[in-house]
Amino acid sequence: MQRLECHVKKYKWGKQGSESEVARLFAAGHKNFEVDEDETYAELWMGTHPDGPAVLSNSSTRLSTFIAKSHSASYLSNNNWKEDIHLPFIMKVMSIARSLSLQVHPNKVIVHLEFLCIFSDIVI
Repeated sequence: MQRLECHVKKYKWGKQGSESEVARLFAAGHKNFEVDEDETYAELWMGTHPDGPAVLSNSSTRLSTFIAKSHSASYLSNNNWKEDIHLPFIMKVMSIARSLSLQVHPNKVIVHLEFLCIFSDIVI
């Protein structure tokens, strides 16, 4: 098991300061972090997404690189070695103060069927 340094996202709809569970969780794992009571903390990302990649605490190695070098990760890369392997999800803790839109990321089949005139070149 590896301890991760995760990524905090600050959006206007997040809870402010120490009211945010995201801020409290991040502060619990970072002794030098001080919660800014004027800042909103919305999401704590745990994953490999390039906009907020987690890194291993003990080495600053990106989680995607660690997974790629792991012998147990071959099923994620179709048995081809890759420098980075990105997980097909982002684990998030969210602190929500205001309404926000629901985001849905459809798969290729749904996109192809819904927008056939635009994405006719997609092979399913």
